[in-house]
Amino acid sequence: MKKLKVAFICGPCPLKLRQKLTPLASLEEISEIDIFSRHDIVGSSIPKTRWISMPQLFGSAHLQELWRLGLIFCKAGNYDLIIGCHQLWHGVWAWAAGKLWGKPVIQVVMTSTEFILGKSIPKAALMNASACAVRGEISAGILRRAGYTAEIRTLHNLMKLPVEKDQRAIEKTYDLISVAHYMDEKDFPTMFEVLRILSQARPGFKAALVGRGQEHLIGLRREKGLEANLEFLGELKEEEVFELHGRAKAFLLTSKVEGLPMAVMEAMASGLPVFVTAAGELPWLVRDGVDGRILPIGDAYGIAKAVSSALETEQTLYSMGENARNRFTELSTEFTEQSISKAWTHIINAALKKGNDERNIETCHKPQ
Repeated sequence: MKKLKVAFICGPCPLKLRQKLTPLASLEEISEIDIFSRHDIVGSSIPKTRWISMPQLFGSAHLQELWRLGLIFCKAGNYDLIIGCHQLWHGVWAWAAGKLWGKPVIQVVMTSTEFILGKSIPKAALMNASACAVRGEISAGILRRAGYTAEIRTLHNLMKLPVEKDQRAIEKTYDLISVAHYMDEKDFPTMFEVLRILSQARPGFKAALVGRGQEHLIGLRREKGLEANLEFLGELKEEEVFELHGRAKAFLLTSKVEGLPMAVMEAMASGLPVFVTAAGELPWLVRDGVDGRILPIGDAYGIAKAVSSALETEQTLYSMGENARNRFTELSTEFTEQSISKAWTHIINAALKKGNDERNIETCHKPQ
């Protein structure tokens, strides 16, 4: 069988994309994956991948995006398959290129399908995909109820269990930590209101925030009177985040839109209890009252009350943290390269079939 050439259209999220691209590249029937992103997100770290380089164009994101779109439209005819990481416009460009050249398109929805379906043009791109990959069965159900009839598969990210540490033996620096890049979907106003309530109710309360874009949150921190309670740590490396987990009592995320956030999974894998909103696949991942709490989106008072109650008792936090790690351990086989490669195989075969391509790839793969 002639091997497949793939165009992969995505944004700048190196870790998450590496976790998806590595199992895809491991499939023997894939010959090359050309990455259309404004930035080189993988370098030479993944075999078969190549970044389609673009000029800086005076540092203008708008000009770079127009250049990228032109490249996609010009080159799409050279590929057997187009994959769009459907964070809005990446998925739209993939759909448009597929229509132009008559190529099968896979949409990989990394956020909530409900969020995408609420926007007319991205919705059209999603509903016309040859096959879809989503973050879990909650998202798949929403997509099916919207009328999508082609193949849908859950596509997880590649993850490993970190080395287990005795959480009780590590001195705690922070009551709460959160890992979230600056974007509207993370609902920082609710998060900071939760922290304000906790800082007033609990003397000496300390929290830390990890992620890009924290310069945009300085004013909100000042407005909530959290300068002495909330520390901005900026963007940290993966190993630094895991080290930080050991110095925290619990993890907080107040998102109003999510897929299956890696930050929550990593916290659970480290043995932290997690306090999260009922966004995306989180109600599937986190067992309410067992691994932490699932709480209403936007309910700052309710979230603060649940966190404060748990912080009262060290044993409660420790038990939830142990349960959280056990939960991740139970699910860990779903996050292996073999499992994710198998999911890619099903998605690709369905897309090729819908595109009238008679090729059928096998489930076997070569670990990278």
